[in-house]
Amino acid sequence: MNQVILQCPICGHATEGEILKHYSTFPESFFLRTLQESLANCKNCDLICLYPQPTEEILNQFYDEKYLEEQKLHRRAIYSYTMNLFISLVRHLRRKDALGKFAVWSIAKLLSLLLCIPLIKKDRQGIPKALDVGCSTGDAMRLLHETGWEVYGFDINKTAVMEAKSLFPNNVFLGQIDNMHWSDEEFDLVRMAHVLEHLRDPIKTLTEIRRVLKVGGYLIVSVPNAVSLEKLMFQNTWHAWDFPHLWHFNRQTISKIFIASGFSPSSIRIYTPSTGFGVAFHQATKNFDGFYKSCLQITTKIYDTSLMRCFLFPLEQLISTIGFGNTIVATACKSREN
Repeated sequence: MNQVILQCPICGHATEGEILKHYSTFPESFFLRTLQESLANCKNCDLICLYPQPTEEILNQFYDEKYLEEQKLHRRAIYSYTMNLFISLVRHLRRKDALGKFAVWSIAKLLSLLLCIPLIKKDRQGIPKALDVGCSTGDAMRLLHETGWEVYGFDINKTAVMEAKSLFPNNVFLGQIDNMHWSDEEFDLVRMAHVLEHLRDPIKTLTEIRRVLKVGGYLIVSVPNAVSLEKLMFQNTWHAWDFPHLWHFNRQTISKIFIASGFSPSSIRIYTPSTGFGVAFHQATKNFDGFYKSCLQITTKIYDTSLMRCFLFPLEQLISTIGFGNTIVATACKSREN
């Protein structure tokens, strides 16, 4: 029986769905294989989701110290070089005598897309405030701070929050957004990098984000692209199918969930980091044990090879331009009319 009834967050009510894949057909390395979960899509809006949805207890068991350590290695492998380069470029842009300013600005804009960190407009008054939802160990908060933002963040992982507090003792909190008690219209920017797909109730979270965001402020969300070339190539071994991703988005469904939460979608862009295919290939062909260590080795080799950098950049842009990059970066604005 492939027909099921789903509680779709976009549609806001029970809708008909269809089972797409059973986790029992997935590799042994996928955590949910033993839970006999499935992937289903809503026939009304085409959102792909985990079915049935796991309980809060199961989710809490997954976000342990091992998960945190894997995420830290992943970020260091992919973002460390890029983050430092971005900070250097932004500082260079502040110099009045900057040479080649347009070229520097262009590269900085590209990196800002990859990192989900916007460049601050020159006409903005005062120091803008940013909130990092799911801030983990505070790496992105540090980047925002270095580029001119007053930063705040929260996470559900106690160990991650303790590490982030070493950077920002008074600005990092443990828990969910609905028990943070921020004032209305407090932030100029809210950033959610690979968080939305983990949330049991994404509409509830987005609605609360809209409340704390200033009119004219922006929400920047990044999620895996469910119609990426990686997904088409690797099928059941695509790494983004793995638990605890509860929802899988494309351009249309990310736009619909913004609208359902009261936001006005501003832009939906797609990109592929240089390491994307190397990581995807490795994860598709080997078990998860030792994956992130290998990811680090692959990333380092790619970054250290100038020829590979030159080859991958135009390929990334082509894949992203036609909509098959591995990451969606969506921006939404809070307007008065919403």
